[in-house]
Amino acid sequence: MKKPIKISAGTAYPVNPVIGVFATSDPRIDAASRERCRNIISMVAEKIAANVSLAGGEGVDVVYSETLVDGEKEADIVARELKSKGANILVCAPDTWAFPQLSLISLFQQFPKGTPLCLVCGNSGPKPGVVFAHAANGAISQYGRLVHLIVGNWADTGANPVMSENTLIDLTDWCYAAFTTQFLKGKRVMLFGHDSMGMETALAHIIPTRNTFGIEITRLDMKLLADMLNKEAYDKSRLFYGIGHAVYTLSDPRALVLKEYAKELAKEKDREKEFVLYESIERLAPALFQEIKKTDKKICANVDFYSGFVYNMLNLPPELYTPIFAMSRISGWCAHRLEEIISGGRIIRPAYKSVEQKQEYLPLHLRK
Repeated sequence: MKKPIKISAGTAYPVNPVIGVFATSDPRIDAASRERCRNIISMVAEKIAANVSLAGGEGVDVVYSETLVDGEKEADIVARELKSKGANILVCAPDTWAFPQLSLISLFQQFPKGTPLCLVCGNSGPKPGVVFAHAANGAISQYGRLVHLIVGNWADTGANPVMSENTLIDLTDWCYAAFTTQFLKGKRVMLFGHDSMGMETALAHIIPTRNTFGIEITRLDMKLLADMLNKEAYDKSRLFYGIGHAVYTLSDPRALVLKEYAKELAKEKDREKEFVLYESIERLAPALFQEIKKTDKKICANVDFYSGFVYNMLNLPPELYTPIFAMSRISGWCAHRLEEIISGGRIIRPAYKSVEQKQEYLPLHLRK
């Protein structure tokens, strides 16, 4: 378990984000309450250090200052201390009243815009840190800076209160989100996602990534195909997106037509290498399907396999892909529904119940 670091002598500037913990107070508060404030600072820092870790299990860097931020002078001191240790995530744990402008806001203004700030406190009237937290949260939010507020629970009495389990969970979740935000700033990030049209759409986004980062991306996608067949991807239904059809087995005539247009368009858009990759997957997928499923069933690419690629080459926004899919099928769906109602036969579409009020037909030119 990684221990929090009490700020003292200077050390090397860290590579990863650093969480800085401090507390505000008021110089008129009694000595015992101020000592309790300092204990809460170290308690919060220790809880974060013990419960927030990197993907490999290594703990995150947590620093804290025992100097209570009573006013602008202390705000300057603590800000310098935290910044000297590379703190770019701030956690304030107030237990008493303080003046927001003179304390927290004076400190927070010395950090770059976008620095994550969390106010975490107990919920006790006798210890009005919660009153300060709400006041400071409102004051900071009014001038457009985001601040997260966790009104948690810890003991009202005693010099060394411990936060509740639920408070710790909320604080840990926030720390992970803040750490991720700060870690990714200024970095190039690869996101491997698959939308409602499946892998056939995602490939259009993966190819440029492959060209930048290397051929490994192609292997990752072939691994994805195998995972899908082995019930280890998506909803584990073994659906092979873009490949296979309930009727067509040797070939989908619609896909053959679309493929030819995709080829022409790829040549026009100088994206022939990507088209070759689609062809390779179309060729390899059926054999991979038979090998993993231990079957001689014939499958082929369906019409949607090349759809996402074509849409992408036409510069259509991804959020329109699914609506286009639906628009082209509305007339067929309506025909199926009418046939179902008339014949009373097999239900071929999910049941539905309209929640719209019945309206009289109004010619288009009379509609508002």
